[in-house]
Amino acid sequence: MPSATILASGRSHWSMSPGIVAESDLSGNLKSEYVFFGGKRVARKDFPGDAVSYYFSDDLKTASVITNATGTITEDEDFYPWGGEIQFTNNDSNHYKFGGHERDTETGLDYMLARYYSNPLGRFLTPDWAAKPITVPYANFGNPQSLNLYTYGKNNPTTMGDPDGHDAAAVLSFVADALDVAGAGWTAGSVALPGVLGGGLANIGINTAAGNNYIKANATTQEIHASNQLAMAKAAAQAKAAGQPTKGSPAPGTQTGTQTPGQQGATPPPPPTNPTGPNQPKSNPMEGTPGGTSTTTHPDGSTKQTRTYGPDGYPQTDVDHGHDHGQGDPHAHDWGRPPGGGAPTDKDRGTGRPLKPEDPK
Repeated sequence: MPSATILASGRSHWSMSPGIVAESDLSGNLKSEYVFFGGKRVARKDFPGDAVSYYFSDDLKTASVITNATGTITEDEDFYPWGGEIQFTNNDSNHYKFGGHERDTETGLDYMLARYYSNPLGRFLTPDWAAKPITVPYANFGNPQSLNLYTYGKNNPTTMGDPDGHDAAAVLSFVADALDVAGAGWTAGSVALPGVLGGGLANIGINTAAGNNYIKANATTQEIHASNQLAMAKAAAQAKAAGQPTKGSPAPGTQTGTQTPGQQGATPPPPPTNPTGPNQPKSNPMEGTPGGTSTTTHPDGSTKQTRTYGPDGYPQTDVDHGHDHGQGDPHAHDWGRPPGGGAPTDKDRGTGRPLKPEDPK
């Protein structure tokens, strides 16, 4: 069931897991309803009149282009890294701006659920807080940028977002192997989306409006990502075809495995992720599949350490078993990144902390 928030403006917000999915007046009469896809707002239907608008969002969930049902651009704008807005076309009633959050028309502040954010300052107006009071809420002691309770996105707004006003999260992901740029898209009317728009967004010439020559005229998914995402993926696919290694790929000549006779050039099988016995590693590797995990075990076969990898393929969180730093067994260590960028070292591994529900088990 969606939850409602009543605003001083006389409107009610109806929220579910993706975000605000509907707006109504105080009598419950719908004013607007929103469709989300992949966590991003992609369409809006206004009442009365049933006018439909389409949103084009980047990885930070900021919609820079909005069109009407005929493909005419009704809103076109650019955003500075901290959320400042440069408007080119402003003929739409949209009030969801930086990061997909609602921007107050009187103060210019962005409502990020837990707190209000000021994009001219690049800071929240109030310190971060937690339901259970602790000294530094949502801190990653391996990253000192998280210790300032007023900062947005750990002072890295180009790759970090703040979906709920509490805990910054990496939102810029780039996995070329998972996306086939030339692959078939969904046919208009065949995709079942939630909300009153039901099963099928009207496909229009949005690819022309967006100036993207790589999308198909009937591909709804590509319409949603008609900006930089497909261009980036195409560049990565070309690099892969040219034999250039991508992040997390083994260097040429270092692959291990066997090949069936007569299958020269066949892809070798990957090594086991958790070898035991004499091949058991002392620790997990420093690079892995972005978003993936790696596990090592004790001699008796019990889990020793589970490591998750961030979007850059470097360690994000370790969950250690079999010892205790005063934070419990098991406990977690978060990884930071060097101030100048590049691969982290052991110095970037944070101190132990109690487990969170989202930590690997």
